[in-house]
Amino acid sequence: MIALKILDMLLRLYMLIVLAVVIIRVLQVTPNKWTNLLDRMTEPLRSPIRAQLNKHLPESWNAVDLSPLVLLLLVWLVRAILL
Repeated sequence: MIALKILDMLLRLYMLIVLAVVIIRVLQVTPNKWTNLLDRMTEPLRSPIRAQLNKHLPESWNAVDLSPLVLLLLVWLVRAILL
């Protein structure tokens, strides 16, 4: 029971980190050690998603990075299945 609560908390925290990265990108914040840390925490999951999206979506859709949105949906789905 406690393990599920911890997992839920970690997944929620990761979702907040992904949202923070999106906000940082939209606002074009100057990179610093904190923005770089958040980026390094999400990039290992965003990169393969981005590669698959670029492979399967029309080229006109590649102008917008949809990988954070897909990542958020996947984390939400994992939470829904496990919890």
